[in-house]
Amino acid sequence: MHSKKCALVLILVLISAVGTTNAKPLSITGKSNLKVSLNSTCESKNVKPTVQNVQVIAHKGKVMFAFTGEKIIFKVEANDMNGGKDISSVHAIIYNTNDTKTVNLKIVEVGKCKVVSEGSYLVKSKDYGKYILKIKVVDAHGLESEKTVGSLFLNPAVGVNIVPESIDFGKGAPGETSTKKVTIENLDPDNVGMSLKLLIKANRFVNENESFSPEYLSCNGKALSNNYIEIVEIPSKSKIDVSFELKRPVPLPVGNYTGNIDMEFVACANSYES
Repeated sequence: MHSKKCALVLILVLISAVGTTNAKPLSITGKSNLKVSLNSTCESKNVKPTVQNVQVIAHKGKVMFAFTGEKIIFKVEANDMNGGKDISSVHAIIYNTNDTKTVNLKIVEVGKCKVVSEGSYLVKSKDYGKYILKIKVVDAHGLESEKTVGSLFLNPAVGVNIVPESIDFGKGAPGETSTKKVTIENLDPDNVGMSLKLLIKANRFVNENESFSPEYLSCNGKALSNNYIEIVEIPSKSKIDVSFELKRPVPLPVGNYTGNIDMEFVACANSYES
């Protein structure tokens, strides 16, 4: 008697649950239980992919910048809650009011909800000016999102002011040392925050009959040679003094000697990551 009561309760509960869908009542005879399967459905909504991490290899000052022949390298992580396979393309877009450059990045890694893409842009000699860099990611259904990374200057000017423009160590006896100061200003004409490394080399001092090695000449305590050596880094919009010291060799025949001091200014390279 007790088992029949339980069977009756179970049948009533299940029929009531099915009945809420306006289905026909269900029943069974000859068994103490009734099994019912309900069809269930849901729909996954398409959501926009998102740009997560952006790494840009370029020079970095106040803004990112690069020069002719250099590659600006991009590495981007993007997410999609519909799955990494739902992301169809990732792009780096370099643009201003007059020009747009689109770099189609290659997807190199697909995860559960993430993709990693890479690519680069080779700066051309005709490129010049301030641009905006943004990353765009597109999914297989056409939804897209963008992230602005920052400003990017292509081929900024490198400019310095050097005073004096020539060095005269004057008269001196063999073995005598003479010192001269030169002031160098990093003009950074396009105001990108560019620091410059100062490299210097020198050649032999010569006259009609004699010569002596550039190693008798030093800058900021570093002996010079016919190969460039790094002397100092000059921040943007800054002036520095460098000291040249000439120690005349012994013996040194009488006469006027001339030589060249060559300077090279190299933009300092850093990477940018957002």
